[in-house]
Amino acid sequence: MKDPKMMSWFEPNFSCPNLWLRGIPGAGKTVLTSMMVEEAVRLGSCTFTYVYCKYKDGRKDNFKAIARALLNQMVRTNQDLVPHLYEECVSSGQVVLDSEKQLRTNLKKVCQCLEDSFLIIDGIDECNTVERRKFLTFVPPIVGKAKDVQENTMRGLFINRDEGSIRRMFSQAVIRKIGVNDNSPDIRSFTALQVSKLVEKFEISEAIGVKLISMVTGRAKGELV
Repeated sequence: MKDPKMMSWFEPNFSCPNLWLRGIPGAGKTVLTSMMVEEAVRLGSCTFTYVYCKYKDGRKDNFKAIARALLNQMVRTNQDLVPHLYEECVSSGQVVLDSEKQLRTNLKKVCQCLEDSFLIIDGIDECNTVERRKFLTFVPPIVGKAKDVQENTMRGLFINRDEGSIRRMFSQAVIRKIGVNDNSPDIRSFTALQVSKLVEKFEISEAIGVKLISMVTGRAKGELV
């Protein structure tokens, strides 16, 4: 959270509306997502929406589900949007928003209306290739173009594994890699705490304790889990 790129993302003059945080499995990406959400909540005056994608969960692993979740949160925090979306639903003849075309239309219009808003998506790589492509070819570009429609400060944060198909979609985003050096201090601190308990309980020498800390930290390779 102390990284300049991550902290500047909350600033109105952030250089690019989209920030992509990429990292290996187990690097603590979802924990970081929660911290970013908490920071967005702390700001108070801004609208924020977020989704945690989940593999093989029909409510969190496809474009329609993600779009509905985002729209639901946006409308709940911006009641002025209700009449507009109501008219859209009536004209579409749908009781439930299930048309991908209608979801795209509504999400685009809502994003263009919001000011000072944050959109946070964790784990789009949890979706299959088809669904993630639907999302990545539609949502990040909307965030990027929102400022061209009106001078708002909508920003998108996307946190997931670094995969080739995803990397190509974020070629225009600000990119921050979560690497070994980011997590090693935390891993070392946690390991040192646990080793100190073992040293005391089993009367292990401090020299062996130091070796254990070094070995565990090195073998973890930046993975928290």
